[in-house]
Amino acid sequence: MLVVCLLLAGLIQVSQLHAAREVLHHAAARGARAKTVGFNWSMVEKTIRVGCIPNAGRLIEPDVPRVDQDLRDALASMRPGEVWDFALAKQPESDQHRIERTRIPDFLGSDSLDDGFAVLNYEDWDAIYSDHRAATTNMALIRVRVWQDYPLKMPAHRAFYAGDEVRMEGSSAIENHYAAYLDDQML
Repeated sequence: MLVVCLLLAGLIQVSQLHAAREVLHHAAARGARAKTVGFNWSMVEKTIRVGCIPNAGRLIEPDVPRVDQDLRDALASMRPGEVWDFALAKQPESDQHRIERTRIPDFLGSDSLDDGFAVLNYEDWDAIYSDHRAATTNMALIRVRVWQDYPLKMPAHRAFYAGDEVRMEGSSAIENHYAAYLDDQML
């Protein structure tokens, strides 16, 4: 039974790593698109950070209570089958989701990345990096590379991997055509 549980934990961790890599590719594509429509690199970096929210860990700014009072009341007053039906019927929205929905535009509108961290910040955002220099080497194509030291949080992950983090990378390339659109509007 212990071996089966260990293998199951390993498979779950591998699926999380695959999803994390896809998130990084998505964030790189968001960054490349932001640059192609004419945003400066500060805005591109903030766009990449928003794209990496699924990999960013726990929300630390603002601090959000992590208690669903409706579910707590249901657990105290209902039988297990009723709680299950209640949970399935409930519209899944949390306080954190409501805060993120309102704070992400404020984060993107902040003057700098540091000012944005005062509006919205996550525990693993400091482990996410992007390469802007590679994006300007070819003026016909914008390339953005995003990488992260992704933390392994599954129990017993050291049975499969010696470290506590895995370096993950995502990249995207898109044609640099924003100048043509901006020129068309000026005519």
